[in-house]
Amino acid sequence: MRLTRLLCFTFGVSLALVPLAPLPAQAAIAFDAASNSAHQTTSSYSWSHTVAANANFIACGVGINDAGTAPTVTSITYASVAMTKASGTEGTGSGLRTVIYYLVAPATGSNTVAVTLSGAPTSGSATGCWSFSGVDQSSPLDIQNTAGGNSTSCSVTLTGTATGSYYVQTAANPGSTFTVGDSATQDWNNLRINTYVEAGAHKAAGGNVTPSWSVGQGGNLWRISAMSITPASAAAAAKRRVLATFRRE
Repeated sequence: MRLTRLLCFTFGVSLALVPLAPLPAQAAIAFDAASNSAHQTTSSYSWSHTVAANANFIACGVGINDAGTAPTVTSITYASVAMTKASGTEGTGSGLRTVIYYLVAPATGSNTVAVTLSGAPTSGSATGCWSFSGVDQSSPLDIQNTAGGNSTSCSVTLTGTATGSYYVQTAANPGSTFTVGDSATQDWNNLRINTYVEAGAHKAAGGNVTPSWSVGQGGNLWRISAMSITPASAAAAAKRRVLATFRRE
């Protein structure tokens, strides 16, 4: 419905607003690209990720394997800009650590992703990134969660994800194959001589979702982190033009 308003002021000036076009529908998230570092055994490493001109969000998922206590992530930067940790995604235990970082309004084009850990993991690490368009810039994070276990099924639940959202997830295990579940798109799955596995995937969400992997070789220890990202709202996406004319009486 179009809106028309006439505001009258006591000092003799009226402001007439012309009819306004209807607000556009809620903006949709669209997947842009994924990349990964491959398996690394040093405390810092980097690679290039390309963000399309219309993309406005990037997230990076880290998987770490260590024979003792997994080192922490000190920082992740994209195009030399520090990314922010999604605190609800960090999980650790049994020598494994997974966590996701993110950045709104990233630089477009090909730029360097640089990862720094608190120490070199004895068994290695891998990080992968996803970029998207249509993500809300003021409140991009929707639901976050992490889980760990020792079984043939690696999974975590995201309850009540927003309509039109997407989820990203990253997982690690110390020596079994991963097969992506939940009909998600696998983005990386790094094996080092059939051991030290770090993997990542993404999928359109909405409602209750369960990012997951099947764990081969009869099961193993595992750790998974996931989060859903929020689509830009109609209000944020709309650029309403208001034309006013003043009439002095």
